[in-house]
Amino acid sequence: MWWHRYPVGVDLPQHAHLYKLWWQLREGPIEYQQLYRYNLFTPYFLPFTLGALLTKVGGALFAVKCLLSLIVVATPLAMARWLKTIGANPMFGLFGFMLAFDLTYLWGFLSNVFAMPLLFWYLAVFERQYERPTNRGILWTTLLGLALFLSHGIVFGMAMLASGVSYLWRREVFTKWRAGIHFVPLALMTIAWAFMQRGRNSSRPKDWFIDNDRLLSLFSGPFMPTGDAFWAMVGVAIVLILAIVGRPRLVFSVARAVPLTLSLLLFVVLPEWIASTFLVGTRFCVFVHGFAPAVFAPRTSGPLGRNLPRLVSLLVVALLVVLNVRLHRFNEEARGFDDLAVDLASEGDVMQLVTKTDHTSAVFGRAQFGQMPAWLTAQSGNLLENDSGGYFQMPVRRRATRFPTRYRYVIARGNLTKAKRVVARYRPRAQFVGPYGKWLLFDDPPRKVGPLTVVRDAQGWRELQYNRSVTGGPLQINGHQYAQGLGAHAASFIRVRADEGGARLAGSVGADDGSRGRATMSFRIRDSDGTVLFQSKEMTSNVDAVPFSVPLDESRELLLEALATGSTHYAHASWVNLHLE
Repeated sequence: MWWHRYPVGVDLPQHAHLYKLWWQLREGPIEYQQLYRYNLFTPYFLPFTLGALLTKVGGALFAVKCLLSLIVVATPLAMARWLKTIGANPMFGLFGFMLAFDLTYLWGFLSNVFAMPLLFWYLAVFERQYERPTNRGILWTTLLGLALFLSHGIVFGMAMLASGVSYLWRREVFTKWRAGIHFVPLALMTIAWAFMQRGRNSSRPKDWFIDNDRLLSLFSGPFMPTGDAFWAMVGVAIVLILAIVGRPRLVFSVARAVPLTLSLLLFVVLPEWIASTFLVGTRFCVFVHGFAPAVFAPRTSGPLGRNLPRLVSLLVVALLVVLNVRLHRFNEEARGFDDLAVDLASEGDVMQLVTKTDHTSAVFGRAQFGQMPAWLTAQSGNLLENDSGGYFQMPVRRRATRFPTRYRYVIARGNLTKAKRVVARYRPRAQFVGPYGKWLLFDDPPRKVGPLTVVRDAQGWRELQYNRSVTGGPLQINGHQYAQGLGAHAASFIRVRADEGGARLAGSVGADDGSRGRATMSFRIRDSDGTVLFQSKEMTSNVDAVPFSVPLDESRELLLEALATGSTHYAHASWVNLHLE
């Protein structure tokens, strides 16, 4: 975790970006509150809370490494504890080190990985309190179930299914009723959450049942994010070596067999996509890997059997060494990324086109570099064009408002000719800055109007226009035309920076004549701290422009806002004659 600069994980940088954004809603640019909201009653809450706190202390990359380090230590300990509780060999808990770096880690599903030690801990406590229910055991199973719910929905579901089926299968519901009490509050909480999500995530499940890629992932999952024939053979070889040396017999007690059987069944039949969540079926191979050692009872007698603990230790160490070497090669592939980060201005939102140019790692396969530009915004705190804030389970979610469409920087990778062609399609004004290893930086400088630089803007219809109205015509307020200004559409915000001399920003504002008197709006100017410096009355297009003059603070930045007070149809707003005093 700490030897190499960047861990792998397709979506891991996106998590880091949202950890940073968690604080930005309170301490960052005030317009972020118009773009995002907190979504606290949701899975992911617990790892995001810890990640955000650690980000506050040492930055997003530091937070991710701390969480991963915690996971790597906790997973084998919790796995060994569960194995011992159900009568299996706790020696196999050493494989928890590899489970922490399994397929869900390679995909960067950090909350999923975070929840795995909680899963084993919960199952261990459940089995203990099933045999001898106590008030303390009921409390612990309830609290661990709650922690699982607030960490990751799929792992929580697997835990509840495994313990619930085990509970019912033993047919002692009435005599062991205390062991099942904790299911009641957890079920009520799940129902409440599902009711709140109703209608928001109606996408149909797709890609049902196992296919060749998923089958390969059963054995290659600890090494590659997608099915890989070579690494699948490595996985099969490891299983065969353990079978030859350990000569195990299978034990199918309820506590041992039910979790493995359910995870295998769900791995085979579940779809890949459920409610905008990807890789649902395939990721169940990680549960198979975690539960499989429970049903194997190795023979420890004889020369081979006595060497089994040593073999397991050597295998785990060897696999971790191989992972370390691969991480080194991955960071070599990413060479130049830190140099690129240094050359970015402190204010500059980022658009990534890596997924449309070259996102494949020679070591860890396709998509590994696709979201890596999110590390840039995780460090700087700026906006990312394709962040994960749109997903329903995220504790930081995008609001249903228009997101900024202009980005200072565009990041691509690979062949320069191809990258220029792709960037020109999405950002025609962006100019190539230079290569940084395989990374390619393009700069789309912020535009100016009078003495102001537009740092960031977002609006509900079309795009911000310079020296003309939002419809493309001249700036005109109640019959008066203006040569200079900004044409916007309510609701909107425009963050501007005064680059030249002057202690005050002055100008006029009003509803553009293009609104034809059909919309009412008001205008507001706030400084970087959110203090309202100017607030207009409600206006329509038959009202003269209202002048304003507001002071500039040390940041020399202001937020110009057009607020719709009714329908947003025809809500064309214009800021005109902008100058410094």
